[in-house]
Amino acid sequence: MDILLISVKYELELLSRNLKLLNDQIHCLRNDFEMHYAKVWSELNDDSESVSEEIEEEFTDSKEDELIAISFDIPKIYYSSFLITCYSFIEQRLFKICDSSGVKVCVGIKEFDSKGKGIFKIKTFLKKAIGYQFQNNDWNELCKFNKLRNYLVHNGNEIGINDGDLHSDKMPKSKICGMDLKMDINKELYDYLKINILIQSFEYCEKIIPTNKYCEHILELTERLLIPCILKLKQQ
Repeated sequence: MDILLISVKYELELLSRNLKLLNDQIHCLRNDFEMHYAKVWSELNDDSESVSEEIEEEFTDSKEDELIAISFDIPKIYYSSFLITCYSFIEQRLFKICDSSGVKVCVGIKEFDSKGKGIFKIKTFLKKAIGYQFQNNDWNELCKFNKLRNYLVHNGNEIGINDGDLHSDKMPKSKICGMDLKMDINKELYDYLKINILIQSFEYCEKIIPTNKYCEHILELTERLLIPCILKLKQQ
């Protein structure tokens, strides 16, 4: 179990380094973007005494398109991938912790029959095997993270519009193109995303745009879920 503890701590450090590399890359792209457009604009002004309105408008539109890509599209891809990786890491390591410990409920974690799957199966197994329970706040946060991960995997980052019952309270309402529309997402998840500032509104849609701050929050949650569990099993 000591080897497992060392291994998990090392893997957490690798995840932290990976997140820092992602941030560094995003910052580099932003700096390159600013330098590139400053150079282009300078060259345009040097080539002619006055830049026509048409060229200036084309320049501005191109700059705005790339700015959106760097500010939203690239972080969306990088951070979403990181979060999906984090969730898989939590689930797989919790399963490995249970399996490596050798604790059983008549059978080990692999053969354990539970109505739930994934993290829910692991939670039930740990409670029955050794009476271990995650901290309520951490478990509730993991369940919300589970819903976010599932949405990203199955639906992507863009939040769809629901054409069904506009009076249903099960789905949140948002203003798109000046109209109040029902969003095709669970209201509890939508509220969670709003609280963590993970939703960006665009002219024709809303998108889930994960942030570095949220990724750091999930890394901290990952450590709080895994390390105490390993230490508890060491006592068995």
